[in-house]
Formats: sequence, structure tokens, C-alpha cells
Amino acid sequence: MQKDVSASGTIKADTFFPRIWRQGRNYSTIVGWLLYRAFTGRHWQLAIAVVLSLLHLSTQVAAIYVVYWYGKQMEQTGLVTVPFLDINVNLKDDPQWLWAIVAVSTACFVISAALLYFSRKVILDMVEKYFARSTEQLVLLSLRVPDPRVPFASNIIMDHGYGGLTAGCRRGALIAISFANAITAVVGGLGAAFFLFRIDLPLTLVIICSALLAALFLYPITLRAVQSAKDRERSQAAMRLEVRKLNEDPTVEQTATSLETVDEVARSLMMRRRVLTELVFAMEIGVTILLGVVIYYMASQALAGREQWAIFIAYVGALRMTLNGVTLAIRAFANVSRYYPQIVRYYLFIKDMQKIDKTPLAEVRRGDKVFLGALPNGQDVVVEVGDRLATLSLVRLLREPMFAVVGAKLVRSGEPVASAAIDPANIRKTPAGITIVSGNKLLREEERAAVALDELKDKVTMIFYQVTDRDRVGSFGETHVLTTEDGELRRFAVLGTEESDVVLKEFTLKAAKTATKAGLAEDDEEEDDI
Repeated sequence: MQKDVSASGTIKADTFFPRIWRQGRNYSTIVGWLLYRAFTGRHWQLAIAVVLSLLHLSTQVAAIYVVYWYGKQMEQTGLVTVPFLDINVNLKDDPQWLWAIVAVSTACFVISAALLYFSRKVILDMVEKYFARSTEQLVLLSLRVPDPRVPFASNIIMDHGYGGLTAGCRRGALIAISFANAITAVVGGLGAAFFLFRIDLPLTLVIICSALLAALFLYPITLRAVQSAKDRERSQAAMRLEVRKLNEDPTVEQTATSLETVDEVARSLMMRRRVLTELVFAMEIGVTILLGVVIYYMASQALAGREQWAIFIAYVGALRMTLNGVTLAIRAFANVSRYYPQIVRYYLFIKDMQKIDKTPLAEVRRGDKVFLGALPNGQDVVVEVGDRLATLSLVRLLREPMFAVVGAKLVRSGEPVASAAIDPANIRKTPAGITIVSGNKLLREEERAAVALDELKDKVTMIFYQVTDRDRVGSFGETHVLTTEDGELRRFAVLGTEESDVVLKEFTLKAAKTATKAGLAEDDEEEDDI
């Protein structure tokens, strides 16, 4: 069973710029939320990282400006007065000053690299703590579902499991790091762009416009990344469904010769790498062309007799800062595109879980009608408070039937009715109107069973039998039999009728078939390569 929990629907034919605006707005919302969660409550660490980043930019600017200043002085008279010492120096007559300028510039670049390292280390430490706390939060929140007050979050857990949410959380943390680093680079790039405008306005305008156009043309690649992530989940779901149908076919050994979905799964898995390769290729080509234009222009100036080699070096250095900021920003948004479905799933789960304590649960009374859900044929499953249901599932987990009745509600008011697993040896008070009790434990403590079930007479009681105990169905006064599979209601019948016998026989056959063909791995873990 796979449900679509993606926030964005299928990409529709739409005009180009409105689509860019809508996608950018969605990305900005997700990124802003991730950054807010990652750095909230860590103001001192964030301040240290910001200061280190500003010092990194300052020393980089100083390294470039020293070379630029030296070139400007050499274009003029070359006479310089040393501040405070009132010493006049002729730079043209004393070439040792060139080595001093190079040494100062190199030292500034080395210091800048060290400051960048420490700044990113602080950011990494903050995000690491955020990821630990977020993982802890996911564990605690996942223990509260399924819950009818948050059916969307419950379906996410049922369809993708805890591992699917932690994958989105992990990638969200990595993207927070990417954007935190990119913000510093963008700020430095803007400062360097101002410096470029001062050196050569026409050339800089051409370069900036070319870079913006290149970024715009990269947008279709990011759309492919989003679509490939959706296609991957869709193709894997189709393959799981195909394999499951083959497992349910008793003649599969004679009839099955091939799988129809394997080509699509392979294509969707490799598409991630194809998109990443295309993105890197396009960005490298764009940067190379821009640098080629700059080198050609500055070399032409030099060959025409306007030697400005120092200024040329400073220009290339500043251009590198600007293009680095553009490149990191593009890569950060491209990473969001690649993992958008996984990250948005985590985002929607957290957002939906915020409503769990704001919506009241229904208080059931004896005689109330409770709607548990609908069967695959459309039939509503309605029971009465006080009924006992023999519940069968191929899964041994007691929580599995809770997912199947996550949409339970009172018939008279439509208020949600919660379910809770109860230990018959330790009956606790619960606001849940549906209680799920292990039939295996009741069978082991039959003397205590009658007392325990009597305490639950004002609830809908689902007695959960494991596959090995299916022959004991009806041992505790159950009125109906209910089967569940993959978190959904499958069959429902009044116990003791021909229909219930058919339901039990069907379940027995399916359980036997599942036991002989178990062990097929369905999920895979996608590596992180942000």
C-alpha cells in the first residue's frame, strides 16, 4: 500500500515564470523552516559562526584589495607615504615591495581559509545537535501515532515508516548546512560584485547577466530532479505491488518469466545520477565560459598596451568570489530539488503533529455507534460500544490494527475516536474509545481475561490474534471477525456465520502462503551524497 503524501501534485503545463515563482516560494518555505529549527536556541554559537564568516570575507577582500591597491599605485607615480611613519616609498624603484604585497595577500588568503573552516565547523556542530534532537522528537512523536486527530501524519508513518521520516530529517539537516554555508558565500559574492563594478562596469554587467541566465536555464534540470524523485517512489511501489501479486499466485513458479517494472525502477534510480551529472556539467561549462570571457577581455586590454596585470589578478579573484557564491546557492537549491519529496514528508509530518493536542477526542458511551472505516468494496464497518471484535492480521505488531482504524469516528457527531493498545494484566485508564488487547496474553491468563475484558465493557474491544492463535477466535465472546492488511480493513463479518467461516478460511490460506514466501526485501536505503 502506497499513498501519495507529497505536498506538490503532478507538474502541470503552466507558464514558465509563474512556475518558477511557485517552486521558489515552496523551496523558500521549506528552507526557512529548516534553518529556523536548526539554529533556534543556539544564538551564541550562531553569532560566533557569523563573526567568523564575516572575518573570513574581510580577509579575503583584504587579500584582493592589497593586489588591487598595488596595481593602482603602479599605474600612477608609484610614490606612497607610509602612514604614521611619514616615510615616502617609490614602489617602482623598489621591486621588493611586490614580494611583500604577494606575501600579505597570501597570508590573508590562508587566514581566510582557516576562518572559513572554523565557521563551518561551528555550523556543523550546531546542525549535529539539531539532528540529534530532531531524531529524538521523531521517535517520541511516532509513538503517538496512529491517531485520528492527525490522520495525515499517521498515513505517512504507515506508508513510509520511521526510516522514511529520519531520511527526510537527515537530508533536511544536510540542506541546512548547505544553505548556511551558501549564505556566507552569497554575501561575499555580492561584496565582490560591487568591487567588480568599480573595476570594469561593462564587463561585469555582461558576466552577471550571463550568470543569471545560466541559473535560469538550470531550472529545467531541477524540475527533472523533483520529478525523478517522485518517479522513483512510484516505480518502487509498482514493483512491490507486482512482486506481491506474484507471491500470491500459487502457480508463480510455472508462470512467472519476467517482471514488467524492473526497467522503470532501474531508470528511476539511475536518473538521480544522470540529473546530478547534468547539473555539474552545466555549471562547469558556464563557469568556464565566463572565465574565458574575462581572460580574453583582460588579455586584449594588455595586448593593446594597457597593461593592468595586478588589476587583472584582483578582478579574477573577485570574480571567483562572486561565482562561488552563485554556484553554492544554485547547488543548495538543486539539493532541495533532488530530495524535495523526502524533506517535505518530514516537514508535513511535524506540521500535522502540532495539531494533535489541539483537537479533542470523542468520549464514547455505552450504545454509541462507531465508524471504524470502509472495506475495499466500499462497505462501512460500523460497530457499537461494548462490542468485541476478533481481529486478525498477517503482521505480529499490536499497533498494526490501530493504523487500520485511524479514521474511526462517532456516527452521531463525527468526532474522532482514538485507539490504544492495552495490557490485560495492567488495565489503565485511557480516553481512547477503541482498545486493542493481545489475544495471546488473554489465552495465557484466561482466569484474568474475564475480569480484564469486563473493565473494558464501555469500549470497542479489538482482541488481536496472531496467526498461530487463529483457531481460538471466539474464545472471549467476540461478536464479529475483522481482518486487516497493510494498515487497512479487509474483511468484516458476524462471527458464527458462513461469511465469517469464509473470512477465516481465506485468512488461513493467505497466512500459510505468506509464511512460505517470506523474507523478500522491499525497501532500500538511498545514500546521501549532498
